[in-house]
Amino acid sequence: MVTDLAFLKETTSDNNESIHRLIKMYIEQAACLVETIKRSYDGKDWKKMDQAAHTLRGMLHYMGVEAIKNDVKVIETHANQKQDAADLPALIARVEKICSASIEELKNYLKENPLT
Repeated sequence: MVTDLAFLKETTSDNNESIHRLIKMYIEQAACLVETIKRSYDGKDWKKMDQAAHTLRGMLHYMGVEAIKNDVKVIETHANQKQDAADLPALIARVEKICSASIEELKNYLKENPLT
């Protein structure tokens, strides 16, 4: 498992409607943010890459996706400093892979824990 919803549950006081709403928002936005990071890196649009990484990092925190929080912080730092680095393509690929896995986990969570 790449997600840990303990923080989200604590923050929402275990309110199922809030949990579902935030998970759905993550599912809708995370892949787009990763795509923005990829396109921004390719086009060297450091500002857009910085903004997308910053937004994604906050979302990862709520969904408990600890495996790539530091990777996203490194991407954000490089973008903020307008600094290309040899490790960025690998970091971006890892972030994309783990984000995809987290989205699938969270889709399954919603199926297994429907609102009543």
